[in-house]
Amino acid sequence: MKNILNIYKLLLILILIFTLISCDKSNKIVQDFERNDVVNKFINNSLVSRGDKYVFTFYLKDSYVEYFLISEKKSFKIENRNEKKLAYVRNKFYYDNTSYSDDEVIELFMNHLNLIRILNIKEYTTEFYFAGFDLKLTMEDGSRYYYIRNERNVTIGSWQEFLNSLEKVNENWYLE
Repeated sequence: MKNILNIYKLLLILILIFTLISCDKSNKIVQDFERNDVVNKFINNSLVSRGDKYVFTFYLKDSYVEYFLISEKKSFKIENRNEKKLAYVRNKFYYDNTSYSDDEVIELFMNHLNLIRILNIKEYTTEFYFAGFDLKLTMEDGSRYYYIRNERNVTIGSWQEFLNSLEKVNENWYLE
């Protein structure tokens, strides 16, 4: 009986240590996000990888522009461009200008691509803005971080349930 209690104590200590290490890692990752100002840089666009192609999206007030970029030697070129209407109007955090040259788009894309590589982010999106989730970052290890500016903006029941299932890292960041 004494041995079983000792095993339980040891397991409890190991679980506590693992939890502390995990929380510390999450906090460090979020600090890296904040230090690199990812929210302000990424809040009005998305960068999603699809194999050797990327979709770089700019959100406007009531529409969005998608640029499909493909790797070409050591740079990228725009393969296609689409503009589509949104089903909702973004009240804040959108681009006012749609007249970016291809070179400007590629330069901004490269800046964002370099930053996500440094931070071990696979891709990011703001497509769930309508549900109160301002930013979703998918990490290289498969974990996902969500930035929520204000929990009161999450008003749809299923999204509230999802929010409640996430681990809160700090006031605005959550880990799935």
